[in-house]
Amino acid sequence: MLFFKNYGIQKAKDLSNLLGEAIVRFDPEGATEAAIAEIEEKFDKLNLAFSTAKKSWEKENKEAEAIVSLYNQRLAAAEHLQAMPEKADALNQLVTILEDMQADVEREKLEAQDARQYMDELEGLVKQYAEKLKSARHTVEQAKKAMQRAEFLKERAEEKAQAAKMANGLSGSSSSLSSAIDHMSKLAGQSLSEADAATRKASLLQPTQAEDNPDIKAAMAAVSGKSPASTSIQDRLAALKR
Repeated sequence: MLFFKNYGIQKAKDLSNLLGEAIVRFDPEGATEAAIAEIEEKFDKLNLAFSTAKKSWEKENKEAEAIVSLYNQRLAAAEHLQAMPEKADALNQLVTILEDMQADVEREKLEAQDARQYMDELEGLVKQYAEKLKSARHTVEQAKKAMQRAEFLKERAEEKAQAAKMANGLSGSSSSLSSAIDHMSKLAGQSLSEADAATRKASLLQPTQAEDNPDIKAAMAAVSGKSPASTSIQDRLAALKR
């Protein structure tokens, strides 16, 4: 049972811490004022308790001083009566009273001492919280600045990461462009090669200047079994007669 109780307490503390962090992130100014107000509230309670304790000590101290003063006065009177044998009855009565007073005197002195100790403790706490309250705003402001700086550094880191992504993407794009240019150059080279081959083929297959010579042309016709076409008017008339 103790385990589950402590487990629940720890979970509650964790939840409280998470809520506190969320509030600080959502409203730093409000969280700052709330933190200072909390310290000031504790200071006011301690200060009020100190004032009450101070009054209590003053009362107890006066009572202690009064009974001690009365005791000392009666003791002096007893010493005075001691020198008068005829006042023996009065002396005896006064000594009995003094003996009965001793417990009351010690009690009043102890109560005043306890009241003083409690008052001093509260006074120390009041001074501590006074100093804490003085430095609270500065401390919280420093914490707020630290948080803002952390947020700024986080944003810078995210910007750098984004820039790195963009640079990487640009590098990838450059690589893609380079690859595309390489492909284009390769295709252009192939086209040039194909054009060169076609030009060479056309050059090889087209008639040469030598075949324009009538004798060469006739020789080529003879070896091919074809008669060369006549170009003279006599040959053309002879061909018509045939």
